[in-house]
Amino acid sequence: KRIDKFFAFLLLAAAIATLSVLLSPGMYYRAINENPEINASTRLVSVALKFVFLEVLHFIYGKTLLLIIFSIILLPILDTLLSKFKEIHGVSFRPINPFISFFITIFISSVILFPMCFLAQSHPAGRVSNIAYFYFLMGCFYTLFCLWRYLKEQYDINLHGKTYKRIQWTLLCISLMMMMLPNNIRAAYADLFLGRASSYNTQLNKRYEIIAMCKSDTCVVPPISSYATSLG
Repeated sequence: KRIDKFFAFLLLAAAIATLSVLLSPGMYYRAINENPEINASTRLVSVALKFVFLEVLHFIYGKTLLLIIFSIILLPILDTLLSKFKEIHGVSFRPINPFISFFITIFISSVILFPMCFLAQSHPAGRVSNIAYFYFLMGCFYTLFCLWRYLKEQYDINLHGKTYKRIQWTLLCISLMMMMLPNNIRAAYADLFLGRASSYNTQLNKRYEIIAMCKSDTCVVPPISSYATSLG
């Protein structure tokens, strides 16, 4: 049997992401200095798996749920764009089983997170978590696409009918209610509309100008009075 290009790409991406973490200088330092007893300890493995599970759970509920809801609302637009793309270029996207896609998404994210959780015995550093979440987010969007194609082919769902429009309005109301709670999207829009992002950028650039013009070995810069909450 021939090798599936998509699965080969996922395997290569997972291998590169894992090696980039395992071979990093910080990982070596932690292994040598912080956890010399790291070999052959099932307790360390169980603790690491717990933190991986908590981090993935945070990906699903804390970061991605609102984006998934918006994606479901916009599915009819995606449906139209893919149909036009197929008419123009004669190419259609081949989805896989949505359950397999979601499993691969969780697996790749866990593989990226596990080495850091194993060595540090805590939640992974922000940069590692961000890399894992990047792959997790791409996988979630692809899984949603696979699920949509599966339901459309198996149950002949009409994404432009009245039933789906009711679903869209319901999800829109849910998303607006979720926007009322503290989250990154709300913080980002608040910074934009309230001018905090613009003020922060102006003050930060002023600091850089002062540093560039400073000729002494000590340079004093003014404090930032308006801080963008989305950066916290």
